[in-house]
Amino acid sequence: MAVPNKVGNVGDYMAMLWMPPTPDHIKIQHITKVEQVKPEGMIGLWKGVSKDDIDTVSLG
Repeated sequence: MAVPNKVGNVGDYMAMLWMPPTPDHIKIQHITKVEQVKPEGMIGLWKGVSKDDIDTVSLG
């Protein structure tokens, strides 16, 4: 479960509903880099996470 104050590690995979507020697909991504950043707003520490898109799954 994603939270603003804890991110995954390099090599982890993640899936998320996209695009808020009315998602129409699921993005599957691979975390490639995690940098320490000062948390900001709802994105929190995730702004320091780099990731590659692997696949998408349509919800329609």
